[in-house]
Amino acid sequence: MLTDVQTKKLTRYFQVYDIDDDGAIEASDFDRIIENVRILHGEGGNGHSELSGAYREL
Repeated sequence: MLTDVQTKKLTRYFQVYDIDDDGAIEASDFDRIIENVRILHGEGGNGHSELSGAYREL
């Protein structure tokens, strides 16, 4: 059984990854995360592909 703190942390992590807030973490959520990271860091096409591949493996 999880403590209240653990439940709050896991809920927050889920909310961070569930970009479209549909109650599921799907490939499209990861694609949007990757795009946001790419924009934030100014990465080009190759970095985007590598990051996308790493997320999909995970």
